[in-house]
Amino acid sequence: MTVITAVPREHVRNVWQMVSPWLDKAIERTHGRYHSVDILTSIIDGTASLWLAMRDKEIIGSLVFTVSVYPSGLKVGRLDYLAGKDRDEWFDQMWDTLKEYGKREGCLRLEMMARPGTGLYAKKYGSKVLATFYEYDLTKEENDDGR
Repeated sequence: MTVITAVPREHVRNVWQMVSPWLDKAIERTHGRYHSVDILTSIIDGTASLWLAMRDKEIIGSLVFTVSVYPSGLKVGRLDYLAGKDRDEWFDQMWDTLKEYGKREGCLRLEMMARPGTGLYAKKYGSKVLATFYEYDLTKEENDDGR
């Protein structure tokens, strides 16, 4: 049986060593925008929350959830840094849990920026693809632009 749970801030350090290697892979994809310590700090200071998928006391998935308010006042729940194994086993429950949590927090939307494979999970629930994020590195002499 899979259980989805939020980690209380005071217990985050107890599980961080177990989940940070998984989360680091997702954080690396920000290309220097964030580091692991930034994410840990945001969870400890309460601006984000750490959620776990557990099976028989084993952590099999993790996700960082951030409640964000845009300048317009729109409040959203952002699914950041999704990581783990056996995602097909736990993501449905995670999604349902975070939908309810987001509603309780006053969020009007859930959002996530994800790789195409991960984006398929969001599309499964009727999420719309609004944009794809692209990056061009100005610090490199040559980029993969075919020239």
